Amino acid sequence: MEVNAFRVPFKKLHKDAIIPSFGKDDVLNAGMDLYAVHGCTIPSGESAILDTGVAWDGMALMTQYEKPVLIIQSRSGLAFNHEVEASNAGVVDAGYRNSIKVRLYNNSKKPYHVSKGDRIAQAILYYIPLCIPVEVEEFSTPDTARGEAGFGSTGV
Repeated sequence: MEVNAFRVPFKKLHKDAIIPSFGKDDVLNAGMDLYAVHGCTIPSGESAILDTGVAWDGMALMTQYEKPVLIIQSRSGLAFNHEVEASNAGVVDAGYRNSIKVRLYNNSKKPYHVSKGDRIAQAILYYIPLCIPVEVEEFSTPDTARGEAGFGSTGV
């Protein structure tokens, strides 16, 4: 299928780095696969930070009202089949120009080995509205039914 898509610029920072790609070359997949530039073994119950050896130029994708961000997510095969998951703290801002790194957690009962070139996570491109936080004395909209109620206030 032919698609009309814009290009996301990535730069290799390591000679063995692999530029992110979509599984089976299918641009219909949401996440671009990220690859490990080095291998390691992650002991059971521990984590490791793996380098991808690539950086991105998110600023090249800025629009007048939106900024791009890459969100790092687990690969479903690693999570379901091996209980290895990527950190949920994986936010790569548009201005970050260093190598993209991924923290993998091994939640299984046995060590997990990552080889150089393995797909370790996926990056999903989102656009976030450009916004500026400002302080106000009062909100300009009416109060809601929820009001100031906290966690669990909408039901069990």
